Amino acid sequence: MISGLYLKLIVIAIAIAAIVGTYFYVRHLQNTNSDLEKDIVILDAKIADQNAAVQALKKEGDVRLAAAQKDLESAKVEASKGKAKARVIYKTAPSTPGNDCKSALDLINGNDLVSKDTLDLINGGNK
Repeated sequence: MISGLYLKLIVIAIAIAAIVGTYFYVRHLQNTNSDLEKDIVILDAKIADQNAAVQALKKEGDVRLAAAQKDLESAKVEASKGKAKARVIYKTAPSTPGNDCKSALDLINGNDLVSKDTLDLINGGNK
């Protein structure tokens, strides 16, 4: 049997081992906590950089979008002018319908069947 003295020594050794183990575990947790706090500072700085980059890209995208919308509006205007010219050319009667070359020259040179207003509209005038 184990005597009372040995039993007390075993209990004291277990208590000391538990205290030492707890001390090292708490130190480990404190070191981990300080590392994590440093990482938080680094990540916050990176997040701020990324947010700034996103804002810069958004501004650049907004500028590009505005330019593209402006180009689209001007293209719509040019397309409507082209459609108007095409309607005028399509409705103009050539002097000799059987001769396609002469009919095209009539439009270019402005024969009597094509009015001056029609030619002005074909050449970029407004009506």
